[in-house]
Amino acid sequence: MNELVQRTGTILEQANKYSNISTVKGTFTGFLDWIGKKLFGNKKSTNEELALIEQQKADEKIISDLKLKIEFVLEDNEKLQKKLTEKINKVENKIAPRIIIEEKKEKLLNNKNHIEFSYKGLEREKIIKE
Repeated sequence: MNELVQRTGTILEQANKYSNISTVKGTFTGFLDWIGKKLFGNKKSTNEELALIEQQKADEKIISDLKLKIEFVLEDNEKLQKKLTEKINKVENKIAPRIIIEEKKEKLLNNKNHIEFSYKGLEREKIIKE
């Protein structure tokens, strides 16, 4: 069950980071709605935390608290564990390719910015020496 909670937490973290991407937004929204309804019976406070994730405004504490709540709800409930596993498998299959692309784009952008910054620094150094 610990692995199941970890996988759920990973999806919550990814939703918090990538919910603005149109190709995965619906998948994350559906997953968060499902969690709210099936695991927590649309409990207001939990739905508010899930909404923060969808809005990309959740911090580590919110996600950590949700993972603890999920672990508690799943304890001794094999039927719910099985349903969550099925849901997670579907979500992971849909989002994995898109998340990989986003992470590569982010890495390339960071490298590009670093190269531009280094190049501008060298230009300034050359101007100062002349």
